Amino acid sequence: MRKRLNKTNVDRLEPRAKRYDVIDDQIRGFVCRVNASGSKTMVLRYRLEGRNWSHKLGVIGGDFTVAQARRRAAQVRAAVDAGHNPARERERERKGATFGEAAERFMREAKARCKPATLKSHRCLLRAHLLPAFGSTKIVHIKRADVADLNTKIGETTPVTANRARSLLSLIFDAAETWGMRAEGTNPCRGVRGFREKMRKRTLTGVERARLEVALREAEGVRKGHPLYIGPAAITAFRLLLLSGARRNEICHLRWSEVDLDGGCLRKIDSKTGPKVILLSKRAIELLRRLEAQREDGIPWVCANSEGRHLQNLTRTWIGLRERIDLDDVTIHDFRRSFATDAMNAGVPMPMVSAMLGHTNIASTARYAHPLTATVREALEATDDAMAVKTREGAERLRLEHERRVYGVASGDAVAVSGGDDDDGGATIIPLRR
Repeated sequence: MRKRLNKTNVDRLEPRAKRYDVIDDQIRGFVCRVNASGSKTMVLRYRLEGRNWSHKLGVIGGDFTVAQARRRAAQVRAAVDAGHNPARERERERKGATFGEAAERFMREAKARCKPATLKSHRCLLRAHLLPAFGSTKIVHIKRADVADLNTKIGETTPVTANRARSLLSLIFDAAETWGMRAEGTNPCRGVRGFREKMRKRTLTGVERARLEVALREAEGVRKGHPLYIGPAAITAFRLLLLSGARRNEICHLRWSEVDLDGGCLRKIDSKTGPKVILLSKRAIELLRRLEAQREDGIPWVCANSEGRHLQNLTRTWIGLRERIDLDDVTIHDFRRSFATDAMNAGVPMPMVSAMLGHTNIASTARYAHPLTATVREALEATDDAMAVKTREGAERLRLEHERRVYGVASGDAVAVSGGDDDDGGATIIPLRR
């Protein structure tokens, strides 16, 4: 049966014992399906991809009218003629993966590309924020407004975490588009603004360096179980971090096979930025030579704990130490920032500082590694000398400060801090404030 599907004609259609269809005489495939119950369903039928499809437009009644159905049928017909398949898209939505399933696949594939620390960060963000918000939601149903709401909610307390969560979400949605879980170009994170992050500028002063060295020397002189005790591996790690400007895990995971004392450098097989060479100053080389002489057979790690494994929980050790020496706002990464600041204060050009810190990528390093190696080493030694001078100045200021104050500190509490590279002379005696 064919006739114009308008309000008057559709209202006149009576139910029968069996369902029947009335086809519109203008819009190809536009059909009113009259059910035995009396309800009238508007659909658009078409053939695409070698098969017949039926796309439901709605049931007449309530807020859905015949006029709306007709307009919608014309729109869908135009989309079909352009090659789109709305019925297939609806089917994909109905059978589509949830965000949780997409995130699980993303993490499974990320194991081959990401470092363990990155994977750990991803898991924390998923567990704490993303899965509670979207875990059971079909990934095609997540809109930009949903992402914006979550971004605002997290950012109210931790803006940095909100930015990291938004970045991870964007990666998952990009992957979902690649896997066909979402249509191309529909990443809902696009257009959601991140939060401005404050650039951290904390560095160690000369007095603070001296205070830290006092604490490390004091820790070397007490036994395990004493309140001031710090493990030898942690003491070594703190000193190497201060002297090299390396990242925390580059030192905590440092193997003896990566130490080239004759070449005066660390040849890291892997780091945050890939394979990397870290040049060492004279003081750092001397420290490593002393450690090498005491090295136990069969232990590959430079900073090995009592169980022979690489150093773990250095941050926890630092948190306990910094409370004792009034450096509560200093993080381990501030050692690296202090190294760079001391270098620039010593007149080292920015490109040299970047080379010492390994901020350039591998290709850039390869282009100028040979011609600048000697220059970088000179810059490194200048930085090392500047750090030593700054520490001596800090130690002197610290001594004068304690002379001005009366603490009633016993002579046995005094600790020697080296006044220079030669530990046999020029020591300064400083009482450590309790």
